[in-house]
Amino acid sequence: MPEDPTVNREEKENRKKKKESVEPRKEDRNAESVEMEEAYIETADQRSFERILQRSGRGSVAVILPRSWVDKGALKVHDRIFLKWEQDGSLKLDPLRRAQDENTIFIIDANHGKPAHCLGRTLISAYIEGYSAVKITSGNELTKEQHEDVIAHASKLIGLAVVGEGLNSVIIRCYLDPLKNDISQLFVRIYSLSSAMVRLSLDALMNSNLDAADRVKNLDGEVDKIYYLILRQLFTALRNPIIADSLKIERPLNIVSDRAVAQMIEDIGDTCHNACTKLITFAQTPALPKELLPKAQEFSERICQLYDRTFRAYSLSDYKSANNVIDDCRAFEIAVEEFERSTVENGASILKYAFTTELELLARQCRSIAEIAFNRAIGVDSEDVRIEDKEPIRIAS
Repeated sequence: MPEDPTVNREEKENRKKKKESVEPRKEDRNAESVEMEEAYIETADQRSFERILQRSGRGSVAVILPRSWVDKGALKVHDRIFLKWEQDGSLKLDPLRRAQDENTIFIIDANHGKPAHCLGRTLISAYIEGYSAVKITSGNELTKEQHEDVIAHASKLIGLAVVGEGLNSVIIRCYLDPLKNDISQLFVRIYSLSSAMVRLSLDALMNSNLDAADRVKNLDGEVDKIYYLILRQLFTALRNPIIADSLKIERPLNIVSDRAVAQMIEDIGDTCHNACTKLITFAQTPALPKELLPKAQEFSERICQLYDRTFRAYSLSDYKSANNVIDDCRAFEIAVEEFERSTVENGASILKYAFTTELELLARQCRSIAEIAFNRAIGVDSEDVRIEDKEPIRIAS
């Protein structure tokens, strides 16, 4: 049967229209190439880029990402990125990645004659870095000391479990969900525990209370666990913008200040722990003389109140309260020095070397936290702090 010329003509026209709809006209291609060239303007330092918005779909626009940025992030087509609209109107763009991929295993090689406790400390480092799985391996059989060191350090970390074990390896996995561990709540917990340690340790030193000293030593392990978890959360938030947004970390500098304050709170716990360890070691140390107890109790209450005010100033970003704490800490340190001199005359050496030493260390740590709180509060909006644009100073010729 002969072909219908009408059908052939219609088919050819349809094919032509379809081709034209897919391939832009020559003049459109030229305009697009010019626009693409203009879109690749970049500064000399190659860290600042200018882009021209492109039409994309119905009412949407697109922007071309710098190839150097894409390559540095090892990104590819269909990878996800995170966009956050900042308060100043800018748009922050980050690759959307987990802190560490769940399939990634951090390998710790025990074959290199590492010193005592090195394996356990490396495990803690991997935990803080955000790895979900750690494997300790050796070409030979793990020694008893190596195995005990790893297990002991794993017990100090929240969320870890041994999931595999052999003669020459131990596999440990972390089951924590970073989105379910709010940093502000973790700070409340570590402060509450360390505050209890302060009160108990001062009571132990004043009254030679060995039971209170034992409780301080037990609480120190709990403080360490929360401290390591705070570090893990901060490091994870640093790498993953979605987690940082979920944890309400508005500025990268907040991670720096949180890291420093967490370290200081952990140091406060260590200060209390060390004082009680000495007390237990010298179990026959007498209690303070009765005539000194009222003044010692007054100092104990003052430092506890200072610590409470310090933490409140930091958690609320209250620079006025932080400023007052800084002044009060300095006055407290001077008062403790005067009290220490008076104890020498009474022959109460434990006050000089234990009780007053702890008071001085606690006051310094509170002052350091308050200074960070003051600096951090200045960096946020405040009714009494404003940044104004000044006209440039003109120098007459």
